[in-house]
Amino acid sequence: IGTSKELGEKLKNKINPELFSKMRFFHWLENYLDVYSAADIVLDTLPSGGGVTLMDSMFLGIPAVSMKNNYLKNFTQTDWILGDEIITNKELLANYNKFEEVENIISKLIENPDFRKEMGLYCKKFVLETRFNPAKMLKEYEETFIKTLRNNE
Repeated sequence: IGTSKELGEKLKNKINPELFSKMRFFHWLENYLDVYSAADIVLDTLPSGGGVTLMDSMFLGIPAVSMKNNYLKNFTQTDWILGDEIITNKELLANYNKFEEVENIISKLIENPDFRKEMGLYCKKFVLETRFNPAKMLKEYEETFIKTLRNNE
């Protein structure tokens, strides 16, 4: 899912045709979470990736594949990948601009349902523990609210 199908065209010549035929690329969607519910694997929005796309799919228990950023390269808004800041499992990360590594990761996830399930569970657990923890968020909100009330008495 991204702003155009350009990534799909870039990957078309770099990924095995059989594997590529199983991939779907969409223009920008307001209701992208509806599409996620049908996904087995989510590929980051490259070349400008990381962030909400990854965390949403991980929260849903869908393995997300991304690339490590090239921090030696000057920052540019259109080619900056935060995948390695969100995904800590190296089995879901390719090196920067190494599409053959992306292909290998996706192939392994497709061909090995147990691995795909394990990575999906890892993703969900990781996001719940580090990012989207409603119980923790509510507790912190309540503590802040009570502290604010006490300070205004």
